[in-house]
Amino acid sequence: MGSLNWIDYGVISLPFAVVWQVTLFLLPMQLIIRSWLAFFVTLVTFAISLTGLYLFWYKKLTATNYEEEYENTVLGVSKNETQQT
Repeated sequence: MGSLNWIDYGVISLPFAVVWQVTLFLLPMQLIIRSWLAFFVTLVTFAISLTGLYLFWYKKLTATNYEEEYENTVLGVSKNETQQT
């Protein structure tokens, strides 16, 4: 078995992302209705899922600037052409 690629890390991070999204939705509601025990349990769950997202997804992202890559390939604009005009 080889090393994991970016698709594998995306699949691993999916449960963390779903839990993070649900807890992000629940936290303000629990705060407004003053359900403190549920709020703090959800807050801990939120922090764990956020940490999982960071470790399995965000840290694995490439440092590529896709906006600049898009401009260079699709639009055919390079830095030299924009500086000449």
